[in-house]
Amino acid sequence: MGIVNRVVLSSDKNLDYAFYAPLVSRAWANRGYQPLLFLVGTAEEWLADPRLRLALQRSREVGAEIYFPQKREGVRTSTIAQCVRLFGATLPHIEVCNDYLLTSDVDMIPIGPWVGGKRDDQAYLSVPGQRGVWLFVLLASILRLRGIEHWVHHHSFR
Repeated sequence: MGIVNRVVLSSDKNLDYAFYAPLVSRAWANRGYQPLLFLVGTAEEWLADPRLRLALQRSREVGAEIYFPQKREGVRTSTIAQCVRLFGATLPHIEVCNDYLLTSDVDMIPIGPWVGGKRDDQAYLSVPGQRGVWLFVLLASILRLRGIEHWVHHHSFR
């Protein structure tokens, strides 16, 4: 199978973000990226609310692959939504050596000409907070395996 460009997006049930899921998924699909969309909670929870159901259905219609990571007691759903994107490369059908994965926020529509980088690009990464460092190791490992040159920055490293 050839190279597949994918974008990894996520949201919890906060409508300030969930609203954008189908719009941003469509925008990425128009740029040649297959959207992988993680929606925190169960499919039943998303289908029970008419507004969330609309976001889910429209995201499916524009071709997003949708996954439902479960809530964890003591962990905010927004934290799960932020961190789960790092695990997009662990999905069984992802070919770590051939697929190109990019993570993005679900409320950021790609409109600039720079979107859609090349394999020989360099990556500049910012660690997602003190508690997210251990999750970030997975992403850095994947970049190493792919041979992608990268730098890591965190504002609170001293």
